[in-house]
Amino acid sequence: MIQRIQANLWDVDRINVGAQGRPLPPAPRPKNIQPKEREALKSALAIAEHFDSDLAIYRDLFEVAEHPPLVDIQGPAQTPVGLTPASRRAATLALGISAEAFCISGAGMGAGLYGSTTREFGVYYGGSVGVWTDIGFSGGIQYTFLFGGPGDLAGVSWGVGCNIDIPGTPVGAGAMLLFTMPSKPYTIPPNCRLLGYAVSLSAGTPGLPVSLTVQVSVAKTKPLLKLR
Repeated sequence: MIQRIQANLWDVDRINVGAQGRPLPPAPRPKNIQPKEREALKSALAIAEHFDSDLAIYRDLFEVAEHPPLVDIQGPAQTPVGLTPASRRAATLALGISAEAFCISGAGMGAGLYGSTTREFGVYYGGSVGVWTDIGFSGGIQYTFLFGGPGDLAGVSWGVGCNIDIPGTPVGAGAMLLFTMPSKPYTIPPNCRLLGYAVSLSAGTPGLPVSLTVQVSVAKTKPLLKLR
């Protein structure tokens, strides 16, 4: 069980991040799960874990929502104008699959499950478009951590990331920083807020040893359970 989540932002004091945001439409009302239903779901996850140990991560997502861990976010050394975390008391973890196809420009899609310290558990899905310094396609597993509630998982965001191929294999590891869309897009640097980060492990066509990407993503969430 995840008991504590720590995020250290001490070294990001040079990022100019805007605190402005836009209200999201109301989310569908989640189902309040009954104790018997909760135990049945936990038992199903435990049985699935016996067949594939990798499925244990999905139980962790459920437990994050059922038993919110202590969230400790250390702010930057100096806070520029607009750099304010969405919430110092919330964090959201998501795990899913993603696929991308690109030839300088390209598109991707992904879907999976999420759990939040706001005691919400649900599914997400979405797509992205962007530019890459490579040509090919890939698909794999993506893990996302957000400094806020499920509301930060839904909507439009953008990210900048890189992918590094593991020598001798068709597998690559990637990482991406996620931001809100700039409220004033013509300012330099753009006025936006750091949402979190995503890391991935994927397989695909051989490409450059190191590639960079900038993407704009649109995602939707569907709450399934609201745990008490």
